[in-house]
Amino acid sequence: MGYVGVDLHRKRSHVVALDPTGEVVVSRRIGNAPAEFLRLFGELEPEPIEVVFEATYGWSWFADLLADAGIPAHMAHPLATKAISAARVTNDAVDAKTLAHLLRTNLLAEPGSPTSGPGGPPAGPHPGWSGCGHESNPSCMPCWPTWASSPS
Repeated sequence: MGYVGVDLHRKRSHVVALDPTGEVVVSRRIGNAPAEFLRLFGELEPEPIEVVFEATYGWSWFADLLADAGIPAHMAHPLATKAISAARVTNDAVDAKTLAHLLRTNLLAEPGSPTSGPGGPPAGPHPGWSGCGHESNPSCMPCWPTWASSPS
C-alpha cells in the first residue's frame, strides 16, 4: 500500500508518496491539471494507493478526479490537523509528507468517508462530495463549523 499526501493549492500542488515503512517514494510539485495527477499516480502502480488532502475551498474537482479514478481518498479536516498547524517548520512539501504520515499511521483527523461521511451519503444530485444541501453535512466545507469541535 502506498500513502499519498497532497497539499492542494489553486494552481500548483505538492505531492508526497510514502511506502508502507514511511520512506518517501515521490516528492514533487505539479500543476493542478488532472492529467498531471493521474500521470503521477500511475508512476506509483502497480501498488495500490490511498490519497489524503487537506480540504480547502476548491477541492471538489480533486475529490471527483480521485473517485473517477477509483482511488481511495481521505479528506483531512484542516482545523483538526494539529500536526501541521503546530509544526515548527511548515511548507508545501512538509505539509504533504505530514498528511501522508498521518494517513499511514491511521492518525488522520477526517470527517468520515469522502463519499459518504457519517450518516450516509451527502444530500444532492452527486454521490460524491458535491451537491450539499447544507444540512450539517461533514463532507461540505460550509457545514464544517457545525461539527468541527468533534470530528470523527
